[in-house]
Amino acid sequence: MPLEPHYTLAEAVALFFPRGPLTVSSLRSEIRKGRLRATKPAGKLLVTETDLSEMLQACRVPPNRPTSNKSERHLAAASGSSETERIASAQAAASALMTRKRNASSPTTSTGNMRPPRASSR
Repeated sequence: MPLEPHYTLAEAVALFFPRGPLTVSSLRSEIRKGRLRATKPAGKLLVTETDLSEMLQACRVPPNRPTSNKSERHLAAASGSSETERIASAQAAASALMTRKRNASSPTTSTGNMRPPRASSR
């Protein structure tokens, strides 16, 4: 079986993504994230066209599923408003707590334990 050609990251970018959007840095990031398989003989990162193709497949974004009927759209809308109401309620509770703390009187400072200043002997 013939060996598939291997490319350095710079070669792969120049050959397969000459006008972007991927760079050597973005390929390194994909290797770190585990989505791009690479080999590292003699400390050099090498990738194949198959490796790049598999990475692009792993990074594929699933298509949006349109809501199919009125009740699903209603549930989707209701869950959004419910979330908004929950957040607004939490914010109102936090605001009320902070207002109570701000308006609460400070504890009185005790002067009973303090000695009166000494009279000057001059």
